[in-house]
Amino acid sequence: RYYRDALRVFRAGGDTIQAAHVYDSLSEIAFERGDAATAIALLDDALRALREEGEGHDGVPHGGMRRYRLMLLAGRARAAIAGEDLAQARASVE
Repeated sequence: RYYRDALRVFRAGGDTIQAAHVYDSLSEIAFERGDAATAIALLDDALRALREEGEGHDGVPHGGMRRYRLMLLAGRARAAIAGEDLAQARASVE
C-alpha cells in the first residue's frame, strides 16, 4: 500500500525519477513472490518513467540515468529468465 501511495504522489508531482524507483521496488517484490510477468510490467513502467524524464542536452541520457536504465533492463532480463521466457530476456539486453 505504501509503495502505491508513494507512486501516486510522485506521479502527481511529476517526479518521474522517484516514480521509476518505486516501480523498481514493486518489481522486486513481484519477483520475490514468483510473479515474473508483473515484475517485467513494473520494470517496463520504470523504463517509461525514465524516458519521460528526458535526455541530456546532447540527446544522450544523463550518465546516472543511463546506468539506472541498464540496471532496470538487467532486472527485466532476470525476471524474463525466471519466467522461462528466453526470447524476452534476450530482447531486454539487445
